[in-house]
Amino acid sequence: MATRKTLWPLEPHTRGKHLVLRNYLNAWFPVMGTWNGRILFIDGFAGPGEYEGGEAGSPIIALDSFVDHMARNKITAEVVFEFVEANAERAEHLEQLIRRRYPTLPPNCSIDVATGKFDQTMTGLLDELDRQHARLAPAFVMIDPFGVSDTQWM
Repeated sequence: MATRKTLWPLEPHTRGKHLVLRNYLNAWFPVMGTWNGRILFIDGFAGPGEYEGGEAGSPIIALDSFVDHMARNKITAEVVFEFVEANAERAEHLEQLIRRRYPTLPPNCSIDVATGKFDQTMTGLLDELDRQHARLAPAFVMIDPFGVSDTQWM
């Protein structure tokens, strides 16, 4: 695959994937966020958060789905967003985009943008949970096909 720039055009199949993601999360957040103390949304190949035309990428779609949800006040769980991006320029772009779009967040929401490879980042997270004898909170883990070939797990 050719090296991509920081931003690139939104492809039709990705637009379809984003529609499915948004609709799924619109149901997932209130169901999981009402019955659990903490839930996680992990995007393993987060990208820059937007496309050349300004369309939202998966991190922004997920955040919008939670922040703008009509039942957000009923979501009592701590909602943790973990965005993993291997490319430092894209990760920085995503961080800046999040700061601009969400100057304030609901008090039960936190966001982390991790620069690194997904498999290494997840392995570190799971190893830390093992050391603490803890369990992973209910999680929606998005492993986008854009980056799967770079993952040792596949």
